[in-house]
Amino acid sequence: MFISYRRSQHARVEPVVRVLQAAGIDCFFDQDAIDPLEDFPARIRQGIGASHGLLAWWSADYAASDHCMAEFKLAWQHARRLSSDVGRRVWVLNPEANADHITAGELASQNFIVPPADGAIGPWVAPLRARLLALLPEGPLASERQSGPPPRLRNVPHPTATFTGRNAELMRIHSKLHPAHIGAGGTAVAVQTHGLGGIGKTELAAKYAFDFADTYPGGVYWLNFAGFAPDGPVSETDAHNAWLLALEQTFAGEPELTPDAEGKPLPAPELRAQLGRSLGAEPYLWVLDNVPELSPLDRRAAVLAFWRATGAAGRTLITTRDSRPAEGFAEERLEVLSEEDALRLLARFRYPREDERDAAEDLVADVGVHTLALTLIGEQLREAPGGYTGALAKLRATGRLDRIEALARLLQPLLGEKARGILATFEMSIAALDADARALLGVAAVCAPNEPIPVPLLAACVTDEDEFASALSRLLRASLLNRRRDREQGGEPVEIHPLVADVMLRRLPMPAEELADALARPLLRLVNTAGDILTHDQALADAMRQTRHFASWLQSKVGLILGLQLGHYYYARGLYQLARVANERAQDLAVRLLGDRHPDTLTSMSDFATTLLQQDELVEARLLQEHVLASRRELLGEKHPDTLMSVNNLAATLFVQRELVGARALLEEALDGLREVLGERHPDTLWSMNGLAETLIAQGELAGARALLKPVLASRCELLGNRHPDTTLSAWNLFATLSKLNAAEEVARVRNDQLAWLLDAADEDISGQQRQIRDWLRAQGDASHEAPD
Repeated sequence: MFISYRRSQHARVEPVVRVLQAAGIDCFFDQDAIDPLEDFPARIRQGIGASHGLLAWWSADYAASDHCMAEFKLAWQHARRLSSDVGRRVWVLNPEANADHITAGELASQNFIVPPADGAIGPWVAPLRARLLALLPEGPLASERQSGPPPRLRNVPHPTATFTGRNAELMRIHSKLHPAHIGAGGTAVAVQTHGLGGIGKTELAAKYAFDFADTYPGGVYWLNFAGFAPDGPVSETDAHNAWLLALEQTFAGEPELTPDAEGKPLPAPELRAQLGRSLGAEPYLWVLDNVPELSPLDRRAAVLAFWRATGAAGRTLITTRDSRPAEGFAEERLEVLSEEDALRLLARFRYPREDERDAAEDLVADVGVHTLALTLIGEQLREAPGGYTGALAKLRATGRLDRIEALARLLQPLLGEKARGILATFEMSIAALDADARALLGVAAVCAPNEPIPVPLLAACVTDEDEFASALSRLLRASLLNRRRDREQGGEPVEIHPLVADVMLRRLPMPAEELADALARPLLRLVNTAGDILTHDQALADAMRQTRHFASWLQSKVGLILGLQLGHYYYARGLYQLARVANERAQDLAVRLLGDRHPDTLTSMSDFATTLLQQDELVEARLLQEHVLASRRELLGEKHPDTLMSVNNLAATLFVQRELVGARALLEEALDGLREVLGERHPDTLWSMNGLAETLIAQGELAGARALLKPVLASRCELLGNRHPDTTLSAWNLFATLSKLNAAEEVARVRNDQLAWLLDAADEDISGQQRQIRDWLRAQGDASHEAPD
């Protein structure tokens, strides 16, 4: 049995340990003082791992010791990995009159023990001994076996390697998410963690997600709301769009975000309900990171109620700077680190000599025990020749700079009364960089903070690869940039904290918009395949987050093009509401910059109309398409490819409006022109042929449709391959047409050659439309040679 206790309780604990030992229980009872600046000692870690259980003497001051809470948390982690019933291995002895000071998570009353009364030693120790004996066959806490497969962590950032302390906060969060009186049938519980900027809200949430992941066999889902900052009252539409965007980043188009029976994306409320069903009954954690201030309060309550986890299995953890109470959420106010933990954080970089202790304490005080500031100071202390004394003198001198004092006054509401010292650490870290690293940090500063920044985007701004690698390494080593994801999670992008970006932006030798405009050009090269679903991967998803940032910021031609690419990306993923927002913004910018008849403006209008069509706003879509077509006919001529595609697009709207005669006439006009201008096998020509074939099918002219669909399928197989979504669509249309024509041999050939591979395809490897076709084929079985409904 490992005995966890405060040294202040030694005189009370030692007699109890003797009782346990007399009963034949081997106790790990560490009586050596632990240096408060020392990391969690290896001998303690090993002692817990070798024990079969842990008994925590939870006195009133127990949770005030980070080492005690680390002991309890480690035993809890081992016990949870071995069994869902943590109480089989972890017990709490409460020597106090009440239990208000205990935050032991889901441990129930049978795990709480009172000290033995005089004359009742035997009855008190016997049950403990019996419980320990029952555990002997299962091995110690550090046994390698695990009760189930490790839970999946989706989009969860890695905690930084310098994370220090906070074990009491971690256990409080866990206790609020899993209070002992809530059983398996309890409702979702939410914890709101808030505090000053830069003190570690996201870090704490990420640490909780990793350390307590075994509690959530249903998975951990991280939704990042960075970049969503409504200026005024938040609308329901904006809240839904922000949630959809965060959800897309978390699930990356996986099957949880399935379309409806017609292949169209579900509205946000219906998607939320479906997500609740698909996540199942196993407990899961739902993290909402960087939640902005939302107003008014009644609207805020409605938004948070919509964003939070669905169903009884979900637990919600929120990080926000908003200090206002949130209805239905338990509050966890995150304060700055304790002075002891702050000194221990600095000691991880450079252990202070005895004559440096005062200077170390003054450093901690001057930066207000601010976590990010302490990390930056610590990185500088690694090789600082003047040690703590020199760092303190430099910090105070830097804090007197005019620009630091001005910025401190501006950010004091966010950072508190120690804003000047905090910002001085950022300035010191930046000033210590060489020219290459400082220039690279300036590039990162114009990117979206708290969002992945693709390394190739930063590299595009530096001509020499070695210089770039060296500069990036210096920024990572200085903690001015951070990596929050490993290769297994999809690439290794970097992130910049908003406070670091803010300070760096004020040091730029040029206007930030000018640098952003220059950076947007290599970004365009990274996202030029945004409209092709087959190129969508995690690297492109990261680049699109930055695309969203620049498209909403830059009021220029390059900002317009980025906005169009953003719309193409969302459209290809079936996120039509997000595509609509991007396309409408691009259209408005194009009209302001270029006028309503410029070719780029017409392109933005055409994209917007296509999105409206997918959302069944047919009248509005048709009006825009008619304007685009008339303008292109006048400006570009009847036979220009853009004009002919406008004819195609208008025909698609007429088709949906069931104006089949008009749609057919337009499609025949477009197809004749595209064949003449682009050739028979150009993708646009093939798309026009497919659209005309669908119209003929709707008119009952199946033979004519077959004559068009067969060459379309043959060309797409050759140009795109059998497994491209466009090829599958052509194969499906031909399959359905041949079935209605009772052409059994041809039906079987198309099924076997172009569709059968779908039967074994995994959800994540195919598009939503391909999943629908696969599911139909599976449901039909051997009868799938018959005509689909």
